[in-house]
Amino acid sequence: MGFPTPLEAFISSLAACETITFKAISKNMLDVIPEISCEIEGSFEWGTGLKYINIMMKVKGLKIEDANIIFEMAKNTCPVYVTVKKSGVEIKESLTVE
Repeated sequence: MGFPTPLEAFISSLAACETITFKAISKNMLDVIPEISCEIEGSFEWGTGLKYINIMMKVKGLKIEDANIIFEMAKNTCPVYVTVKKSGVEIKESLTVE
């Protein structure tokens, strides 16, 4: 059994932080805890650091308008996301509401 690479551990923490933040905001705003799945991938270059991160979040149990508002709020609240964004890493994002 192998262990995660440092990149895998880091981007997993980003996905977990965004998911938890999204659920907390949804619970506070709408009194609903949606079902969320998050796929994330990234690229790292030795000597340079992170090159890009791609976040693909799927949400069940919310209207698309509410999910979009909460998604933006979660990104601005999640400390891991804010740190990555301020570092200048390219972040690609998508939100799907089912």
